[in-house]
Amino acid sequence: MTSLPPTMPIVSGLEAARRLAVEAEQRDTLSQGHLSRVSKYCALLGRAAGLDEATIGRLSLAAPLHDIGKIALPEAILLKPGPLTIAERRTMQEHTTLGAHILRGSRRPEMRMAETIALTHHERWDGTGYPFGLRGGQIPIEGRICAIGDVFDALTSVRPYKDAWTMSDALSEMWRQAGRQFDEGLVALFTSDPGAIKAIHDHRRR
Repeated sequence: MTSLPPTMPIVSGLEAARRLAVEAEQRDTLSQGHLSRVSKYCALLGRAAGLDEATIGRLSLAAPLHDIGKIALPEAILLKPGPLTIAERRTMQEHTTLGAHILRGSRRPEMRMAETIALTHHERWDGTGYPFGLRGGQIPIEGRICAIGDVFDALTSVRPYKDAWTMSDALSEMWRQAGRQFDEGLVALFTSDPGAIKAIHDHRRR
């Protein structure tokens, strides 16, 4: 068996997935740092929700892979400055199933969690989300948690189609969507410690 040269690193499945996720993020030049912040928001919310530390650790590793499927989407859609057409929206929604396909088959618990998150972080509490239209408790808790961290960071970040919202406005929007887009109980937990949220939010400026 031919051995690898000593200078060639052996990349684990998790590290390979992380690199793909970072590459997907870098294709959207206005969302730098999004993956790191989503990881931190999810860990914060997971701890508030009473998850054990081992699960929170897996969540921290898995959550940044939520949008890995965007690596397969055209930049014309990812970076479009205006509203998406119906066809473009359908293509964008495919990043959930594409991401799950990329991550499937691993025995590592954090990768299995990442697969679940990629597939379910756009499901909605009221059943109007995608790709399956899951409702309420049908949505795995890791998907419900990531949905909150992902949307909050998206609202407070500059995107090709919008300016960044203030933290106050974003938190108000989370409450407006509680019971519709989001698990109301998790929204209550997430918004209960604005100081911790602000520390993560403000880190982008340092």
